[in-house]
Amino acid sequence: QFQTMRKALFAFFCLLFVVSGFRFAVISDIHIGKGQSEYKGQETEQVLNLRKDVEHIEKLHQSNPIDFVLISGDISDKSQVSQFEKARDVLSQLSMPFLPLIGNHDIWSYHKQWKEEFPTG
Repeated sequence: QFQTMRKALFAFFCLLFVVSGFRFAVISDIHIGKGQSEYKGQETEQVLNLRKDVEHIEKLHQSNPIDFVLISGDISDKSQVSQFEKARDVLSQLSMPFLPLIGNHDIWSYHKQWKEEFPTG
């Protein structure tokens, strides 16, 4: 059931849009490190899904050139540097530029042990 939902979300968020003569793809809510208190670069489900997304976008790019990829927030799950580094490593496999935007999980740790009163990212 999760995979069906994942595919539906991917289809929704990675649609190609034609706007003013350019094309772009969208990836949203990656959440690298989800479910882990301290992420250390492991190949988690979120990382593997992101790798599949990148592969899919590259395949689309072969037949319908894409100008850039918009990453619309929640790249990390707990705003840990290691989560952003892993996302950068995977997203750098794209042959077109990507533009990451900040989501709420990218500026706040969402970690029970950390009691920040304000965003930390």
